[in-house]
Amino acid sequence: HMGVKGEIVLTDYLVYTQLGKTPDFTDYVESVKAGREEFGAGSLQIDTSKLDVSQPGVYSVIYNLQAENAYASIELLVVVEE
Repeated sequence: HMGVKGEIVLTDYLVYTQLGKTPDFTDYVESVKAGREEFGAGSLQIDTSKLDVSQPGVYSVIYNLQAENAYASIELLVVVEE
């Protein structure tokens, strides 16, 4: 990786959702910082490829920051309830 290792701060790191209901993952982003720079939630790539809201279970959603001069990632666990 090039650049500064940043930090993604979420409001929650474990969230619950109902079957068939996909949360709005940008809602959980509190701040994204790298060095003195602040980024908006829109600068994140949110990887939901492992999430299946049609099946109960615990899934991992990964938030990635890949800016020109900064990078960071954080995991959010999503529990899909029956």
